[in-house]
Amino acid sequence: LKTGKKVVISYTLQSEKEKIFFSKAKKTIVLSGKGYTQEIEGARNLNGFDYQHYLETKNISQKINLTQLVDYQEIGVSFKHPIKKVKEYRRGFLVMNRERFLPLTSNYMNALLFGYQENGPDNFQKTWQVLGVAHLFSLSGMHIYFFLVVFDYTILSIGITKERLFRLNLVFIWFLIIMTGAGPGMMRAGIQYAVKKLNRHFTFHLSQLDCWSIALF
Repeated sequence: LKTGKKVVISYTLQSEKEKIFFSKAKKTIVLSGKGYTQEIEGARNLNGFDYQHYLETKNISQKINLTQLVDYQEIGVSFKHPIKKVKEYRRGFLVMNRERFLPLTSNYMNALLFGYQENGPDNFQKTWQVLGVAHLFSLSGMHIYFFLVVFDYTILSIGITKERLFRLNLVFIWFLIIMTGAGPGMMRAGIQYAVKKLNRHFTFHLSQLDCWSIALF
C-alpha cells in the first residue's frame, strides 16, 4: 500500500471457511496477514521459461508468501474508480455463472463471454473440441460485435439519435473490453470497431484494411 507496486502473493487455504469465502467473493477484498518475501526464480535451464522476466513485463518485482491470514473482508470499490468497478461486475458474473449452472455450461460461458478459463482440473477444453465449439474461440474476440449490434439496436429503439449513439458506443466498447477480460483478441476487435466508428463519424476516408491495420498496431 505504501509503494503502490504490484506483487505476487501466494497462500494456501487453511480451512473450508476460507475456501468458501474466496470462491464466492464478488467484490474487492482487503486482507491482512503475516508472511515473508521470496526471491523470484528465473530460468532454470537454457531457453527455459523465465518466470522472473515474465513478471517484469507485468511490472511485478516481488513475491510474498502468506503464512497466516489475520483478517479479510469484502469492501467493494466506489464508482469513482470505474475500471475497478467494472472488474467487480465481471467477477460477480463469473461467480453467478459458477453457482447457477452446471460445471460444463458455466466454464464455457465464462470463457466465451468473459474471457476467463479455469486453470484447475475442471478445464473442459477437450470437451469443447468433442462438442465442436472450440472453433468459437478462434474467432479471436469477433463475437464482441454481437453485443455491439444488440446495444445499437436497443439504443436506437428507445429513440436516441445516431449522434448520441456514437458517444455511447465508444463508452460501451471499453466497458465490453474490460468485462471480457481485456484479452488481445477482445482489444483488437473492440479497437477496430471504435476506429471504424470514428472513421465514419469524422469521414477520415480510411479503408476497411486501414481500420484493421490501425487496430493491429
